[in-house]
Amino acid sequence: MHDSTAAIPGWDPADPLVVKATWSAVRRRGRWTPVPFIEAFPKGSNIELNFLKAPTDVPTIEVEVRPGMGGLLIVVPDSWGVNTDRLTAGWGSIRSHAAAAARPGSPLIAVSGSMGLGTFRSRGPNRFDRKRLAR
Repeated sequence: MHDSTAAIPGWDPADPLVVKATWSAVRRRGRWTPVPFIEAFPKGSNIELNFLKAPTDVPTIEVEVRPGMGGLLIVVPDSWGVNTDRLTAGWGSIRSHAAAAARPGSPLIAVSGSMGLGTFRSRGPNRFDRKRLAR
């Protein structure tokens, strides 16, 4: 942890960045700064964590999912990995179309927790993402 990031949520496992969607969807898209510790709580709506324009030198991003009734979508560049070995479906479902391991030098997103009644999806960029990136 860097001294300049000590007070910013997400740089310490005891103080993760909390992304909570209660009645409306929450999207982290475009340029944003990924942190190593994220707690996602899709309580009653959907969360999108889109890392396509989010450059980082963090080797591993830990995403802890708290169960709810919403969905969680993680979108990553082709070289990144999304590992869901520690994520349970509960009554929901888990669908990962991203590689489970990152290519050398690229980040890995390690997902843990439970989906409850919601749906987890991870994928690389689709044609709409690629079109948005080209702008």
